[in-house]
Amino acid sequence: MRRIMTISIYIPLAFLFFGVTGLSFAADKALIEAAKKEGEIVWYTAFPRRFLPKVNEIFKKTYNLGDDFKIKSTRKGSGAVAQTVEAEHMVGRSNWDVVSMGDETPSYRWMKKGMLMKYQPPNIGNIRDEFQDPHGYRVAGIAGITSVAIHKKRVPEKDWPKRYKDLLDPKFKGRVGLANPATSGPGVMATRFMVELYGWEFFRELGKNKPVLVKGAGALEQLLISGEIDVALCPNEFSTLERIQRGETELKVLYPENLVAFYTMWTLINKDAPHPNAAKLWAEFAASEIRQKYITENAGRFITAKNVKFGIPRPALKFHKLDWEWITEHKDDMCKKFIEELQKGIAEAR
Repeated sequence: MRRIMTISIYIPLAFLFFGVTGLSFAADKALIEAAKKEGEIVWYTAFPRRFLPKVNEIFKKTYNLGDDFKIKSTRKGSGAVAQTVEAEHMVGRSNWDVVSMGDETPSYRWMKKGMLMKYQPPNIGNIRDEFQDPHGYRVAGIAGITSVAIHKKRVPEKDWPKRYKDLLDPKFKGRVGLANPATSGPGVMATRFMVELYGWEFFRELGKNKPVLVKGAGALEQLLISGEIDVALCPNEFSTLERIQRGETELKVLYPENLVAFYTMWTLINKDAPHPNAAKLWAEFAASEIRQKYITENAGRFITAKNVKFGIPRPALKFHKLDWEWITEHKDDMCKKFIEELQKGIAEAR
């Protein structure tokens, strides 16, 4: 059964922006002073490396932490971030304070293992209701959403998919790309979304079209540009839009039926954080309008704040809510079933 929330993302800019040299919300002075005394924060993230220096600068200036405060940012893919955190936990020496990544599933494992600090910053009300954490451990800064990308020169407008199921049309045989859920967070999201909409038959039928399977969603836009595929199911929506905005490509991002599933890039705090006050301040920063404004205006992301205008407009969208806790428990079986159904379709097409 579909679980759908309807939102409009043309949100008016309804707050006064005070600039990066002052506070844009009422931060606790005692917390700021405690963070200053700690002197640093260790942040593991999957956010693109080119934006990290500016994000770090805004954090320090927003809270007047001073030039001596150190932000040790380590940028890796979401899978590598999770592996690093779990490896440190196994040896009993967790070096990180905060983590932000695009795969939701580790956060459920870490909550059950008691690895996370239960904390919600005082400005958590900035975040829209659909992105609030009912468990009280996580802060939502960014959402990744499903889409379909096509190459406009190779797919005439009359053939643009209006439903996700349109990718099963034989005219796209050998020209559809998608990411393997075993190696891709967006691939996990797309797989579960299609199964909830259409059942496993979707992937069996897609197998008949001999799709191109890649390890990560980021590869899909490259294959579109190079001409190896014409249509991509659930590429990295934000980076594809960034390319389009810069005028680099002939790509087009579509939202069939205006219906999307989403994952949340949570900010998580280590229960044994070496710098717990700085970590709490970072969680407040993640929810702040000042940070989210920078992220959407400069990185094109789909952000979660109520009163921040999107840097790259999307149409009004209906949200299909996935049960990420269920996905966490059944991910391995789902990935196995995905390959089995594709292979059945490929065999039937021979």
